[in-house]
Amino acid sequence: PLAKLLIVDDLVMLRKGVRILLEDAGFEVEEAGSGEEALQMVQNKPYDLIMTDLSMPGMSGIEWVRQMNPPREGRPAVLMLSARVTPAEVAEARSIGVRDVMQKPYRREALLAKIEELLEIDRRTIFAQREKEKRQKSASDRAEKDRKRKEAVEKKDGGHEAKGGEGKHDEKAAPA
Repeated sequence: PLAKLLIVDDLVMLRKGVRILLEDAGFEVEEAGSGEEALQMVQNKPYDLIMTDLSMPGMSGIEWVRQMNPPREGRPAVLMLSARVTPAEVAEARSIGVRDVMQKPYRREALLAKIEELLEIDRRTIFAQREKEKRQKSASDRAEKDRKRKEAVEKKDGGHEAKGGEGKHDEKAAPA
């Protein structure tokens, strides 16, 4: 699969339709019918992207995303979907880490394009973080090897200096 997605919406037919579209496009897709169910799922499985409805009975999309985790690198990208969305809701969604908000109804092509865009952003972020960690580990490994090499040389040279040093001191001390 291209990526693992979670669709969170209380409307079964909408979830099924989007699931078919995304699976046909090569994505692995799972569904949750509520924010509460989604919270349990994201605690047990990693997802690359979460698509969630804004307005659901019980826990809204904003409420469950807020409870999911604080925004951080490596957290799944979140795309919020809503039939009615106000500028204040968009601002609130973005403040809790939602990457984008799309208004329903949407064209299939527009939804796929948005998902690909969000996943590419997420891949770049993850790739950049992994590369940074590799560079840091490599530098740390080199520093550790250099330290061990220096200790070995000092230990080796220290042994010679001790023997040679004592003799030299004795030689210098004898004439005096």
